[in-house]
Amino acid sequence: MNVLSRRAFVMTGGAAVAAALGGCAESRDVPLSAADGAALRLRSVTVDTAPLRALGLTPWANLVQASMQPELDRLFAGRLVPRDKGADRLVARVDSVSLSSWSGGGGGGRWYSGGGDSDYMDGYAVVIGPDGRERARYHILLALPSSFSGAWYLPDIDNRRIIGLSRTFARWVRDRVPGR
Repeated sequence: MNVLSRRAFVMTGGAAVAAALGGCAESRDVPLSAADGAALRLRSVTVDTAPLRALGLTPWANLVQASMQPELDRLFAGRLVPRDKGADRLVARVDSVSLSSWSGGGGGGRWYSGGGDSDYMDGYAVVIGPDGRERARYHILLALPSSFSGAWYLPDIDNRRIIGLSRTFARWVRDRVPGR
């Protein structure tokens, strides 16, 4: 085998592997076009916590709903046209919430001490057209330091952490959905 044929073999093999693995990769985002984003007007903005409720996290789902909805209403107030039946709907869907068991600063300060002190919220901002079909979807994975919402010894720190995640998630929804 000469150099050219080895190169051709490697490139062909690489292309085959890339093609095979390319089918496994899924893009989580289905964005609006720039023009559609600029023209986006919303009939409603809602929070969907059904995935949390399905996991038995109803108290957290209620807290996420209660803290995120007012923030979304405030952030999208200029784009809401509630009486326009032809306007889209925006749904902020929260699929999971994870609170770290450690709520300190940096996992003890040593590289071997874990460092797993981030809280997470995972979900989507989904734009639904007037016909009920999904027009756009934006994945949001939010990570905040567990100390973001206050000191670990506060009696309501877990609630504060969920509220902090919810409000920040709402801001990410605003930033991910195009237009202003």
